[in-house]
Amino acid sequence: MTVQGTRIDDLAGTVLPIGRDRVFTIGRLGDLRLDHNPRLHRRLLTVFWHDRMWWMENVGQWIPVRVSSPAAGLSHILGPGDTMVVNREETRLVFDAGETTYELALFVDLSPRPQPEVAELLDGTTTDGPGALNAEQIQLLLALCEPMLRNAGVSLSAIPSTGEIAERLGWSTAKVGRKLDYLCLKLGEAGVPGLLADGGRPASTRRADLAEWAMATKVVTPADLVAIDRLLTTSH
Repeated sequence: MTVQGTRIDDLAGTVLPIGRDRVFTIGRLGDLRLDHNPRLHRRLLTVFWHDRMWWMENVGQWIPVRVSSPAAGLSHILGPGDTMVVNREETRLVFDAGETTYELALFVDLSPRPQPEVAELLDGTTTDGPGALNAEQIQLLLALCEPMLRNAGVSLSAIPSTGEIAERLGWSTAKVGRKLDYLCLKLGEAGVPGLLADGGRPASTRRADLAEWAMATKVVTPADLVAIDRLLTTSH
């Protein structure tokens, strides 16, 4: 079947039209039902027409989505809670849920038309995820991500070493290592990719993957840096 106009393609044989009169949902229980993966949100993404433009929103809690434009050669991360205008006729969406990587192609009709009403979303069963983090885990993530949070132009290559994190937090390097091991195990088992290698061992790139996940999902933000500054002022 050939579908014209705005549509979503799961690149596995399913192509569904997206109308301008309601919100289209993507996820485990969305209009596009990807599969029964419990690591995948019931509703991860919504696509909708508003104010004479197409929009996409990440309505999940901890799964970032890499959004790219094949024509423009550009890509960025759409983190949980983020909304963006879709201004390219073709957009590729890539995200991980547990050990499964999903790739979708979104095609949009960019011609102007009237604004639709937003439809109510469905409920469903709960999604397996990493759950709450404790205070020391947040402190660890803040110290890990601090260079990038303080300066948006700094790349992940600026991630501090274990020793630098220990000095920043006033911990021993052994404590940093233990905390990092446990946090990667906790998040890796909850489906965050890149943190565990085969057999559950820590992955070699875990610090970079952990930092990217923490910032993309807004577990830590620049606004949180005041917390680490206050902690260090009172403890040193």
